[in-house]
Order: sequence, then C-alpha cells, then structure tokens
Amino acid sequence: MKNKLLLSSIVLLVCLSIIPEVSGRVKAFLNVPFYTVKTVVIDAGHGGKDTGCLGKHSQEKDIALKIALKLGSYIEQNIEGVKVIYTRKTDTFIELHERAAIANRNQADLFISIHCNAAKNHTNVHGTETYIMGLDKSAENLDVSRRENSVILLENNYEHHYDGFNLDDYESNIVFSLYQNAFLNQSIDFASSIEKEFKHKAKRNSRGVKQESFLVLYKTGMPSVLVEAGFLTNSSEEAFLKSDQGQTYIASAIYRAFKEYKSKLEGVALSQANKIKRTDMGHTAQSSKEESSSLIYKVQLYNAYQSLDLGNPDFKRVGKIDIEENPRGIKQYILATQFYDYNAALTALKDMKGAGFKHAQIVLYSNGKRIVN
Repeated sequence: MKNKLLLSSIVLLVCLSIIPEVSGRVKAFLNVPFYTVKTVVIDAGHGGKDTGCLGKHSQEKDIALKIALKLGSYIEQNIEGVKVIYTRKTDTFIELHERAAIANRNQADLFISIHCNAAKNHTNVHGTETYIMGLDKSAENLDVSRRENSVILLENNYEHHYDGFNLDDYESNIVFSLYQNAFLNQSIDFASSIEKEFKHKAKRNSRGVKQESFLVLYKTGMPSVLVEAGFLTNSSEEAFLKSDQGQTYIASAIYRAFKEYKSKLEGVALSQANKIKRTDMGHTAQSSKEESSSLIYKVQLYNAYQSLDLGNPDFKRVGKIDIEENPRGIKQYILATQFYDYNAALTALKDMKGAGFKHAQIVLYSNGKRIVN
C-alpha cells in the first residue's frame, strides 16, 4: 500500500504537466470577477454499435439518450444564459476520448454523463449511483468501471487515445484517478446534490456518491460526474426507466441538482469576489499592519484523497507545505506562506504553476477559517 501511495504522488506531479487540455481549464475563483456556469455538456452514454448494458426489454444506450435529452431541454427552457451541448442526440457511436474532447473544446463548466447500471446474477439490486473520478478498490465499483470502460475495445487505436490504459491493471486506475483532483470538491458537491434529489424528490433508492476510474471522465477539464440512473437487470427498475414518467423523474432530479449547484457555486464566487474587491480597495500590503487583517490568501497546490509523500523533491523545492483535510476526507496541500495582498498571492500562484503545479489555485481565509474550496 505504501508503494502505491508513493507511486500516486509521483504520477500526479507528472500528470499535471502532460495534460494541457485539463490544466488549461482549471479555474481559480479568484482570477475572475464573477464566476458563472455558462456551458454544460450532457453525455448520453454508449450509442450505435455500443448498446451498453441490457435489460430484458431495453438497452442502456436508448434510455440514457432519452434522459439526456430531457435533462438538456429542462435546462434550455428554464435557465437563461446556459448553453447546453450534447455529445450525441441520436443513436450514434462516440468514442470516450471524443466525449471529453467535446467538453474541453467548448470550455464547458460542467460535464454530466448519463448511464444505466447492471448487476451480474443479482436481479434484486436496485437504486441510483453517482460517480466522480477517483480510486476505489471495492470489487463492486471496479465491476462498474470496467464495464463502462470496456467500450474502448470497440475503438480503433485505443492504446494511443488513453495513454496505454489497461483495463486489468490496477495501477492504470491510480494514474487516471488523479487527473480530476483539481475539481474534486465541485464534483462531489454536484454528485451529492444529484443523489439527494434522487432520494428525496424522485423517491429512488440512493446508493450514494462513489469514486472510480472512468475513462469518459478522466480528461475532462471541469467538474464531472457519471450518473447511473438505475439497474436494467432489475425488472421493476427497468420498467421504471423505460417509462416516460421514470425518465422524467430522473432527468428532473438531475436538473434540480444542477440548479442548486449553479446557484451555490455562483453565490460563493460572488461573495469571494466582493471580499477581494473590498480587501484590495481597503488595504494593500504596504506595512506590517496588514498582518492584523482577518483576510489572508494562500496558494493550494492540489486536492487528493491519497496521502502523498512530502519528501518528494518537487515538494521540497517549493518550501514548507501544510496539509488540511476537509470534512469529506479530501487532503488539501497548501503552501505554508500567508499573503495579505492579493497581487503577492497571484505572483506566488504563477511561480507554482511555472514549477509544474498546473492545478494550483489561490484560496482565501477569514479569521483563520477557509472561505471556499
């Protein structure tokens, strides 16, 4: 286990420097006056020659498409200023890497992939699951990711598109689980809202938010989730998902979660922007009196569920690093240096990105308490 964690720390630092389409999309809230969710990509899983999992009377690709189109329609009709982009609107086969590329090319702010589930030899298993990119060694979750990832075998030259990913290699999963760490908090927030809506409004059996290494998520440069709307191997759940009413329940639940996520994210960003504006106008760093300010800035290098090796040379050369852990168990690696002037923090941020920490961002504290992220 110790060797795997050491491998994780080394791989992460390498990944941050070789995935430009991801690092270029990392958004530090403090670098924009007001952050808004303007573009969402909705991905209907599978399609064309890739049927996905099968029920007795249905195919995953068909149900996923109907839910995706409903979800997109709800957003387009009810939320002004949000552009909806679909990876597919018909029964066509889209390679997994192209789905992520569609989101990255359009500079999407959120990626939602819609799927249906299956349980081998267990017709009583039912309920929803929402996944974020990550690492989970449970056999059940690995079965789900392997099934969803196996579509790459239908693609030409898949070894090239997925950087040598091996479906059966656990350490390949470690590599790809680290790419989405920059967006971990936002992805968990959105996934949690989805499962809350499924449970309390749609009255589904929520199986919770989970982590696994999904290839459709790993190169997306924005918060991303994969929704398993239910089990087609369960006859009653299959009937629900096949019905127009069932698809409406699922799509409307995700829509409400999207509204909540957008409102929360934009509200936090506006509050933070206002604090920055007041701070910069009220006092810039000109004297030691600034150290009495209740507002300070720090530079966070990245988030991770794994404990990383601070003895690594890449860490040592940037100075002392503090590790904070939020209530979800996400470890946040932050430079110990405190800044009382935003421009000074911004200079440090640029230095850290230049040093290879491409997902670095500025975080704000008030009276010693972290405000966002």
